[in-house]
Order: sequence, then C-alpha cells, then structure tokens
Amino acid sequence: MDNVQAYQTGKGHVRYRVDLAFTHEGIFHRYRQQGFETAKEAAQWARKRELLIRTGGTVEARTRQSSAPGDDPRGWTVDEVFNRLIEYWKTRHKASTIANNASKYRCRIQHRIGKKRWCELSQRDLDGIAGGHWRDAVTFSSMWKHAPRIGAVMPAARWNAPKRQINQRLIFLEPDEAKRAGELLPVEYRPIYWFAIGTGMRLGELLGLRWGDIDHKRRLIHVQRQLSPYGGITTPKSGKSRIIPLSRTAEKALDMLSPGLPDSPVFTVGRSAFGEAMHALQAPIGKAVTPHVLRHTFASWAVQAGVPLVVVARVLGHATTATTEVYAHLTPSHLQDGVSAVDAALA
Repeated sequence: MDNVQAYQTGKGHVRYRVDLAFTHEGIFHRYRQQGFETAKEAAQWARKRELLIRTGGTVEARTRQSSAPGDDPRGWTVDEVFNRLIEYWKTRHKASTIANNASKYRCRIQHRIGKKRWCELSQRDLDGIAGGHWRDAVTFSSMWKHAPRIGAVMPAARWNAPKRQINQRLIFLEPDEAKRAGELLPVEYRPIYWFAIGTGMRLGELLGLRWGDIDHKRRLIHVQRQLSPYGGITTPKSGKSRIIPLSRTAEKALDMLSPGLPDSPVFTVGRSAFGEAMHALQAPIGKAVTPHVLRHTFASWAVQAGVPLVVVARVLGHATTATTEVYAHLTPSHLQDGVSAVDAALA
C-alpha cells in the first residue's frame, strides 16, 4: 500500500489518503482521494479505480502522456523535482530562503543524487544526506515535505531527518576580550561592532537598519528588515519585525557616527569586509571570532546577568525559546539547588 498515507485532521483524527498513479495504453492516469477511515478502505478504492481503467471503464484519463520525459512524475529526477519546487516556493517563501535552498542543493546535494529518479531514491541515498551536514538535511527536509504538493511520487524509502546537534560550549567574548577586540578593530568597524554587542542583532539586520528605525526618545529600535546575503532587502529571519531596547552600549556606538536621513542606512560597511576584520582578531584574541559571535556575546551576558530566557528570545527574535535554550547552561543555579541538598544532608 505504497500509495496510501495516513494523516491527521484538524480535530486530531487519523484518516488515510490515496495517491494513485499509473500508465495504461500510453495514457498517464493520476487520482487522489482522502478521508478514508481505514488504510484497507483506501487501498480498496485505489484497486477498484485502477481496475476500472485497465478493463475499459468509463473514467476519463487525467493526463495524456507525451514524449517528454518529465511528464510522468514517476520519471522525474531529483533535479526536476527541485526545479518544480523552486516555482512552488516562489509564492510561499522569501527570495533569500529560496536562494539559500538553491545554494545548498547545488553545492552539496545535486552531485550526489540529482540525476537519480526521485521515486526510486534508496534508503542508502536518504541516509547519506541525513548523515551529512545538518544544513544539507534541512534543505532536503523542505524538499521532502513539499514534493507531494507538486505531484511527485514519493520513494518507498523513509526519510529520517537528523536532529541538529547543539554545541553546549558556545563561543562568546568575555568583557575584557570584547574591550580588547574593540580596540584592535579598525576605526570604521567599531560602531557596528559595539552596536552588535549592545543589541544582539543579526549581521543582516544591522546592515538593513535605517536611521528612522531608531527611536531615541523612547530608547527603542524597530527591527523590521535585513540585508540578505543573497542580495536585496527582506524581512528578518523569523519573518516578523520586533522592537528591542536601545542599550547604552548601542547608543554610544551610534555616537561614533554622523546621523543620516531616516531612509539612509545606519551602517555602510560591507558584509565581507567586516567579516574579514573580525577574522583577523582570532589570533590576538585566541577565539574563532566572527560577526555572529557578537550575537552570542550579547545573549550570554544577558543570561549570566539573570535575564529570563523568554526575554532573551524576544530580543534576539527567536520564534520559540527552544533555540534560546542553548544558553541555559550559563545559568546553572537551578542545578546548584540539587547539589546543595546533597551537601546539606552530608553536613
């Protein structure tokens, strides 16, 4: 019953759907139906429908098969599926998200399975993708999720999406390291450096910030856009704008700059140039310093100061606190209570 799949309704009930596809006398047939109470009932419906066609029934053929190899979904290669997904995503995802998926696919996935038929991908093929870099798996998971929606025939193999391994030893700067790094940086990069530490904003959000987004009177920053690494202005990574406080550290960083018009960018440094300047700090600081480390530095200092994770998540723009949990180990006071109980019992 490869063409029968279970799904959950909005009320949590399990129902079954059928995706029936076959070729008979040069004509490609495809029928879909859902709402069946049992898998057996769904399979019976599929067998009757196929038998009806093969024995000369009256149901009309859905698609006339042409000589083009891509007309029959069972013949689609992984490349063909991905190209169709690009068109499907254009109405659902940001351009930067599509560009990111395209980059990951063409650099890391295409050379491995691009020419293979999608419906014939083996368990070894899927496990090979799952066992690679987690970003590759994220891209393939998106393909796997949306492929049925463009009419692709799913493989019999099972996609076991790996869980991202979170490194509990985050790289962030200690206060003395941050001060030294700020002194070593070229002067033109110091404003964005200190502003990043003072706000926790992503690099793209910093480069997309406009002077009109800063409310000095209420001491607020409106984070409502980012400069995509693939070009163009988009919404922030979470897809939602947010308002964060203007810290004194960030305010001092702005004092290093000459204010511009409301629509002009606050920071005019290049993404690559700033990244290279940060990379040059790795030897004197002794850590793998990158622009994103400044975001970790802000979050780490906030958590160590006792700021609740839910508040840190809102400032950072995390969709849920699950991502922010990576900083939880920096506040082990709740674990210390258990150790203290043991000490008290032995005292």
